[in-house]
Amino acid sequence: MTRTPARAAAPAVRVAAFRTPAAGRLPPGAHWALLLGVVALHVALQLLVRPFPRWFDALRVMDLARRFPDPQDRFPFSAGPVAWHALRIGSIVPERLFQEVFGYGQVAFYAFPFVMGIVLVVATFALGRELYGPAGAAFAALLVVLAPILVRTTNNNTSWQLLPDVPAAALFTSGLALVVVAGRRQAERRDGPVVSWLLVGAGACFGWQYLIRESAVFLFPVILVALGLWRVPWRRWWPLALPMLGALAVEFAWAQHLYGDVLARWHVASGHTYPPDAGGSRLHAALSFWRVLEHNPGAYPTAAMAVATVLAAVVTRRRALVLCAA
Repeated sequence: MTRTPARAAAPAVRVAAFRTPAAGRLPPGAHWALLLGVVALHVALQLLVRPFPRWFDALRVMDLARRFPDPQDRFPFSAGPVAWHALRIGSIVPERLFQEVFGYGQVAFYAFPFVMGIVLVVATFALGRELYGPAGAAFAALLVVLAPILVRTTNNNTSWQLLPDVPAAALFTSGLALVVVAGRRQAERRDGPVVSWLLVGAGACFGWQYLIRESAVFLFPVILVALGLWRVPWRRWWPLALPMLGALAVEFAWAQHLYGDVLARWHVASGHTYPPDAGGSRLHAALSFWRVLEHNPGAYPTAAMAVATVLAAVVTRRRALVLCAA
């Protein structure tokens, strides 16, 4: 009687459709040293390039925070209505808290965007470590530290100005990092309340980002992509969605308080203009991205690199590249 060879047992864990590189083998202290080094470089550069407070937009937010929660129709130094910035409560409330601590002055003006600039560097390092290990984390954080928007003073930006750009980027990057960490823990079967709380934190970051900059909604599809690529199950999506819905409720309440219209911010954002009842058409809003490319020729290489990165992710089956494009 002949014996048939037993078939090889099927692998216990399926190979993911997209591969994630193994983390670098460095002692825990080395990771902290890399992070602290990059943050120290960022702070040193920011101290070298600190500009004067930017007149107009940034000072509008400063003045709105001083008068919060009282509505204000017009600024003392501007003839135009203030609907656009008045509805960004995600910047107004933190700035008001800093004014309560430091008083109405330059320290309060600089504090919130400066802290969020550090958060952006730390979040980039954390996300890079999850995607590419410590070397990739340090390189990605260094690119952020040297990014023109943070070090170039000719555009009067940097991470010192009370504008929405840097805080919104910091919060979105933080949210993505938390989503990736939650997905990794889920894949490692380290299930439990920690994964849920990580997703709650990510949702809070995304919701706060939206309250700072309304155009953040155009990045929200990236959240779905990250949840799908890191195979976070549907039942885990609600902890992320609830804080975002809470942020939307805060926006509606604030818009109703200011203008008696819960959709006032949507009306303003549709035309990127003033006042809430003077928004543009849906087509005007839909084509806003292309107008950015027309008015900023330097954005074309960035858009081309993003497309190339997505194509590289499909060819090499490296899911990390998809978030790099984002």
